[in-house]
Amino acid sequence: MSDANSDMFREMFFEEARELLETLDSGLSGDGPPGDSPKRWDPVYRAAHSLKGAAAMVGLAGISQQALAMEKALGQLRTGAAAWGAEISQSLGGQRARLVELIDDEEKRFRAP
Repeated sequence: MSDANSDMFREMFFEEARELLETLDSGLSGDGPPGDSPKRWDPVYRAAHSLKGAAAMVGLAGISQQALAMEKALGQLRTGAAAWGAEISQSLGGQRARLVELIDDEEKRFRAP
């Protein structure tokens, strides 16, 4: 892949990552998504899954691994194997914050002259 293509894909990644982070943020705020079914976590899970895959495609392994950790925790909520509570809320909030740091750092490197 040429540098121009690589740059284009990285640019697209950063745009998409911001949208996916918003989905994570809205899904994790308050008491979590509305509804009684564990399936209420589907959109939040998909956001983490998409972020994981997109990061891997552009060679950002650290971001992909962090998104995978979130995806696993959200998968537990999604299947009903875990229940939403203070502990998982704090854990996922911290994981999301770490994702933001990683993405910000990579984007700064990408945009540096």
